[in-house]
Amino acid sequence: MRLKVDVIVVAGGDPWILAAKNATKTIPIVMTGTESDPVEAGFVESLARPGGNVTGITNLGGQLGGKRLALLKEAVTKLARIAVLYDSTIPATVIDVKEVLPVAARALKLTIQPWEIRTADDFEKVFAALNKQRPRGLYVLGGPLINNNQKRIVGLALKSRLASTYINREFVEVGSCSTGLMSRKATGASHISWTGS
Repeated sequence: MRLKVDVIVVAGGDPWILAAKNATKTIPIVMTGTESDPVEAGFVESLARPGGNVTGITNLGGQLGGKRLALLKEAVTKLARIAVLYDSTIPATVIDVKEVLPVAARALKLTIQPWEIRTADDFEKVFAALNKQRPRGLYVLGGPLINNNQKRIVGLALKSRLASTYINREFVEVGSCSTGLMSRKATGASHISWTGS
C-alpha cells in the first residue's frame, strides 16, 4: 500500500486474495486462478456484478453448471429435457452429472438425461439412442476423449438439431453455422455465441 500502486494482481490462492482485500478498499484487486467460489469466499458480491474493489478470473468449472443450464433454458424456448454428454472415466464430470447438474435442473424445472461416453466408438451409438428420447438441448462436459472428438460431436448435434452448450469455446468455433449456442470461456464465465437458428 505504501508504494501507492494503481492495481494489485493476486495469484496463488484465497489467503493472498483475502490479505489484499483486507489491506485496501480502494485499490483495484485482480484475482487470478482461484479454485474456490469467490462469492462464497466473500471476495465479490456476485459473479455478474462483483462490486467492491475485487474482480478477476476463477477456475470454477462444475460450479457454473447451473448457470449454463439457465442460459440454455433462456436461449431455447420450451426447453424441458437436456441430454448431458460426459466421459464417465473422469471423476469430476461424474460428480457434475450426479450431484451438481441435478440440483440446478430441478430448480429450473428441467430434466437432464445423462449419456456416458467411454470410448470413441460410443458417440454414434449414444446419439442414436438419445435421439429416441427427443431432448431439445445438449450439454457437453469436457475431458480428453470428448475434446478430441469436437468435430464429431458438433456434427452429430447438428444432425440431431440439438441446441448445445459446451465446456470449451472451441466446440462452438468448430461448428460455426451449427446448433452450438454457447460455451465457457477460459475465465470460467459462460460465453454465448449465437451460430444458428
